[in-house]
Amino acid sequence: MHREEDCRMQTFVPSIPLQNISNFAQTKAQTLLDLNKDPIDTPIKDIVMSLNALPYCYTIQCCWGHFVSTSQPDKHNLAVVKKKDIDEKIEYRIAYLALSLENTPAGKAFLDKMEKIPTRIDSSYVQFGCAQWFLQRHANSYVLQVQPSDRAHVDSMTVLREEALLIQSTRNVFWDTIRQFVKKITG
Repeated sequence: MHREEDCRMQTFVPSIPLQNISNFAQTKAQTLLDLNKDPIDTPIKDIVMSLNALPYCYTIQCCWGHFVSTSQPDKHNLAVVKKKDIDEKIEYRIAYLALSLENTPAGKAFLDKMEKIPTRIDSSYVQFGCAQWFLQRHANSYVLQVQPSDRAHVDSMTVLREEALLIQSTRNVFWDTIRQFVKKITG
């Protein structure tokens, strides 16, 4: 499954250097064969498909980033948080992109650009690194996530509506930035 049932990621850690992997192409091919495209969140499906077309990259998991509340209880809803929402407290389920890269010149250049995304957007809400859970299953796996930096190690949290609005705005800029970045690379 490409997106876990509950959109969870575990143990965010600083990024590690790319390693040489002799079976990258085979691992990528098998991962893409096993990919279930249905659960990929619709707003980012184009990004995932474009990334998977790159020879030095494949996606592992992703999540658009969801806001769950009494008025929007579906944990996979795509609803927008509004200033006048009834709920004062909202559960935020982290937006992230986890991918694996091949240690090639193109893979290294891609990694260098991905590492700069947090500072291009807002490093207090966007982080780049690794996740232990993914590293155990996929060498050279990296994560970009939208999460307040003081809570970068959790994958969901309850926030007040005002903070949800800020996270939502950052999430939207994050995915737009990644979409532009991917379009530039793929031509």
